[in-house]
Amino acid sequence: MKDQLFELITLVSGQPYNPLWEEKLPFILNGLVFVAIFVILFFYFYHKYFWQEKTSRKLFFFTLSTVVFLIVAKYVLYHFYQGYVSDRLFFYALPSPRAKNFIWFLLPCIIFILFLFFQQKIEKLPKNKFLAVISLFFIIFTLSVAGIRDGLFSIIDPLTRSYWEYTGSLPLVQEMGVKNFISQFSSILSQLPIHTQTHPPGYVLFLFFWQNLLLVGYLGLAVILVIIASLTVLPLYYLWEKVISPVTARKMVEVFIFIPSLVIFSATSMEAFFILIVWLAIVLCFFGWKKNLWLSLIGGLVLAYALFSNFLFLLLTPFFLALFVYILKTTNSGRTKIIARAVFSGIVCLFFFIILKYWGGYSVVDNFFVARDINKQLVESNFVSVGIYFQYLAMNILAFLTYLGVPLCIIFFSDLPCTFKKSGFWFKAGVGILFFFLLVGIFQGEIERIWLFIVPFFIPFFSHLYSKYNSTQFRAVLSLLFFQIIIFSVLFYTYW
Repeated sequence: MKDQLFELITLVSGQPYNPLWEEKLPFILNGLVFVAIFVILFFYFYHKYFWQEKTSRKLFFFTLSTVVFLIVAKYVLYHFYQGYVSDRLFFYALPSPRAKNFIWFLLPCIIFILFLFFQQKIEKLPKNKFLAVISLFFIIFTLSVAGIRDGLFSIIDPLTRSYWEYTGSLPLVQEMGVKNFISQFSSILSQLPIHTQTHPPGYVLFLFFWQNLLLVGYLGLAVILVIIASLTVLPLYYLWEKVISPVTARKMVEVFIFIPSLVIFSATSMEAFFILIVWLAIVLCFFGWKKNLWLSLIGGLVLAYALFSNFLFLLLTPFFLALFVYILKTTNSGRTKIIARAVFSGIVCLFFFIILKYWGGYSVVDNFFVARDINKQLVESNFVSVGIYFQYLAMNILAFLTYLGVPLCIIFFSDLPCTFKKSGFWFKAGVGILFFFLLVGIFQGEIERIWLFIVPFFIPFFSHLYSKYNSTQFRAVLSLLFFQIIIFSVLFYTYW
């Protein structure tokens, strides 16, 4: 029976027999069985609670058909058209059914059901308790999803890849000391893990700080990353509460914690930390430039650390200019003070790097040019040809939209002109940033995790989804996002 199964796999995949198949087979079968059971039970659950509404039924059919198409397309391309572009054409992941055991598979399902059962009560909690519960839920749910494939090992797996990931730099920091590591950073890039070579040292120092403060290993660092990502709900809620409404802000935060890319990648990449510092900088500058000098100064400091962590932050410069203009136009008085506060943010940011230069001998400018040269050697240019450019353009937009969440994208595109016209500055800014990033052509196949920080722009869109009179459809959307998360986590391996 087993030999016949292997012959069938060889026939279907076109790949020769691999001895590892026998070792992997129990996990593959577990994954496929669990997925089959999950789909049947989810359909029963959805039919029982959401089938009465026509909109929820249509959303279910569109979501299911799209998810099935993506799964089939990914598996066909992977087995019959292997290559960098085909592997990442629809989204970034390798087809690989796997689930450790029933307990790990059941855990995120139980957590989600409990959340849905208490969702309306949670929404009515006082603000601080609401945010604490949402953050705690996100931490537990994200870690449980990360553990579906291989338990605790799959949670720490990406951090163990010392050749590629930032954790591979930690022994060198320990050996050299922080000051020497910073001062010699640009000259020792070739000795560092691949991802560290193309970025400033902020990520490494963040991990080093927590590792030494709490004396934790890979698992502890993975948990810290998820906790850090969960804290993003604080600046986001504060922003949405002020610019939209407290009621809508609560629903938007609930959608945010079920965005597939956020859940799937928060426990597996440093972009979980980046999303917090980016939005902390945005919110501090927004409210600081409007009315508070101290917030502006703190915002400038966070701006500096965001740039100190990832040069990608430089591409947000047009957004911060647009934000500054938006504040000037929407604030009736005190324009001179607004300009002064924005200038002070910039001065604090500049002084951060001046201090680093004189204290530790670190030059962010030198680091940028060295890292850019290394990146050119590692990554093929998107502008090699017109065909390559548009291949990556299509790859990236499809990947971003897929991991943003199939149900949300269906809602976007069901009435896109109205969505765009009636949505405010933040959603339109997100669309602008997305197309700007796509057009400059510096990203390739792993943008789901790299672009985590622009996800919040796409949540405050105009939609009846957030109406307090539309709670059934809202929970239906959360359920469909959950469905996509579980299916993708079992059937695909992201490994970063």
